[in-house]
Amino acid sequence: MNCGWSAAVKYDMMVSMEKRDDDFHVHEKLKSNQPEPSVPAPEPAPAWRIWQAFIVLPIAIVVSALPFMLYSHSANQVGVNMISLLLQDGCFIILPLLLVSVIYKQPPEVMGFRRFSAGQVFRLAIPAGIAFYLINVAVAVLINLFFPGRIDQSQTAIALLTMAGNQFELIMLLVFFTTLAPVAEEIYFRAFIYPPLRQAMGRRAAIAFSAAMFALIHVNFWTFLPLFAGGLGFAWLYDRYRNIWLNIIAHMTWNIIVLILYFNFA
Repeated sequence: MNCGWSAAVKYDMMVSMEKRDDDFHVHEKLKSNQPEPSVPAPEPAPAWRIWQAFIVLPIAIVVSALPFMLYSHSANQVGVNMISLLLQDGCFIILPLLLVSVIYKQPPEVMGFRRFSAGQVFRLAIPAGIAFYLINVAVAVLINLFFPGRIDQSQTAIALLTMAGNQFELIMLLVFFTTLAPVAEEIYFRAFIYPPLRQAMGRRAAIAFSAAMFALIHVNFWTFLPLFAGGLGFAWLYDRYRNIWLNIIAHMTWNIIVLILYFNFA
């Protein structure tokens, strides 16, 4: 009697173990048939080359110098400067878009023209613009400790605003500094120059190099370091989110803060 009961128990245990083995093999088979978790695709290499990005800069410089050559004796220097800035920023916008969209037939997304939400504007772009401006101010304060007044006296935007002779010129300058300049500089320095730089020299070096170019284009010794610090922020923002609209809004925020402070504390 006991032997029969023991044999029955052993048999049940063997059946149970075989069933567990079968379940394990079935589970492993189903698991192996499942697709692997998707890994985000790396950012594709830009179709345009570094030399093509760099060649736009001397073209913009030469074109923007034409008004000064043609109207060097004009009494309206604000108008001459405005035309020069319009030509420069026109080159920064039109030439990259023509090269990428027409010659290479790339979609706008490769330059960061992607959709964005209102939440990204208020939680990311505007706070980023404020933060980058504060970083810029912190560096400028350090420079002013050793060279008092040099930063304020050397800002082109402030100089042109003080030179505005009528309301029309003032409004045009405000429109330029709050809209056109941020659009042009972000398209050229972040959407156009940064991708091939990153492809060639890596993320950190590309961020630093593009920030240095952004500071140098303002052709101002005393504002180089503050603008370089801000350029690092803008390059990081584009590298992190690859959305040029967020960069443009952040840049607009920076410029608007500068103008608000100028009109309230000048």
